[in-house]
Amino acid sequence: MTFKESYWSIIDAVKGKIAEVASLKEVVIGEKLKFYEFPVALIVPIRDPITDETFNKVRHRIGFRVVVIDQGVEPETVLTNTINIACDVYDRIMSDRTLGGKCDYVYPVSFEPEYSIAESKTLSWVVIEISCHLIRLED
Repeated sequence: MTFKESYWSIIDAVKGKIAEVASLKEVVIGEKLKFYEFPVALIVPIRDPITDETFNKVRHRIGFRVVVIDQGVEPETVLTNTINIACDVYDRIMSDRTLGGKCDYVYPVSFEPEYSIAESKTLSWVVIEISCHLIRLED
């Protein structure tokens, strides 16, 4: 399997796990400027620090951030709801630490709730950072 195939199979597996969270209206790879329904989840790929394992093997740490976003009027309710959905997303991803054999293991890095109040709306989000470790034979 090429690196491109491995990379996208991991991202697709993560997207599939997140899509199992029934309360989410949409799951997007990358960023999107306009949403019509909330809550949503974004999968944002980040840096992959690659290191040598042996002469012909390398370790990839394919990283991404899952950003769960919700909006509403009451700050406390919106934040609590967003955290609950993000916990469901985290649990789905961690329910199979190899993503069906797509990687060697999934390692959670961080879980960061945030919110912002503007006029009469509250926007709340949780960033879940995940690292998918994969050792590949590179000849």
